[in-house]
Amino acid sequence: MDYARQFSEYQQLINQALNSFLPGDDVGPTLIHQAMRYCVMNRGKRLRPIFAVIACELCGGTRDEALGLACGIELIHTYSLIHDDLPSMDNDDYRRGKPSCHKQYGEAVAILTGDALLSLSYKLMCESLQRRRKVEIIRNVCDAIGSFGMVGGQVLDLRLQESDAAAVDEKTLLDIIHNKTARLFSISLESGAMLATDDEEAIRRLSEFGTFFGLVFQLVDDIMDNEAYIATIGKGRLRELVTAYSTQARERLSGFGPRAALLEWFLEQITQKAAAPQVYS
Repeated sequence: MDYARQFSEYQQLINQALNSFLPGDDVGPTLIHQAMRYCVMNRGKRLRPIFAVIACELCGGTRDEALGLACGIELIHTYSLIHDDLPSMDNDDYRRGKPSCHKQYGEAVAILTGDALLSLSYKLMCESLQRRRKVEIIRNVCDAIGSFGMVGGQVLDLRLQESDAAAVDEKTLLDIIHNKTARLFSISLESGAMLATDDEEAIRRLSEFGTFFGLVFQLVDDIMDNEAYIATIGKGRLRELVTAYSTQARERLSGFGPRAALLEWFLEQITQKAAAPQVYS
């Protein structure tokens, strides 16, 4: 199977849907709509919305059923990146090779752009989800991105930055990564599955795959970026964690057979990066 081609096809599907859902940049007030499009249509990998669509398909649904949910999740992800880049947070001037939102449009518009994308995400989910489990899905998304999830992880990360990031212990590190990164992968798969099935075992397996995938994804990214905590935790221990979580992720797909091969391919792309000897040197 040409998984890279499948990935590209899913990306095109999501990009086309996002383009249709976003207000035109000539629609007033034009400044906020231009900023929304600038950030959302900026070459994202679209992993989270793709995972939502794949999960729906794996459980017997169609991609059309999942597109509103998938794009809503991508808008949430984009809003979080805009706010994460702000000077009061991570203070990043660039995002995906272009000036970050606050550098392009100013801090006030960047904050409002994130707010607008979050609001639009809920509108998309409310309008596109059928009556079946709609309230439950949206409630679960709220839990995943709020103070007990993504936002809570960001708070933990900020507190760490204010102290000594190099001295972080393993539990705190994993709490941050789980909440800040893994929860959104997990809820993408969980919600996509819930659109198509009441099989709680299938939903749980996909959700847990997302959790372990997210942990691997962020750990490998941090290792390659040589984050400050690396020396304290130790690259040997990080290799063990990446291997263990990758194994756990694969195990969660065992009940889906060859239909889940694309998800396993995504995991393999991450673990291949981690397998390079120089990553741990």
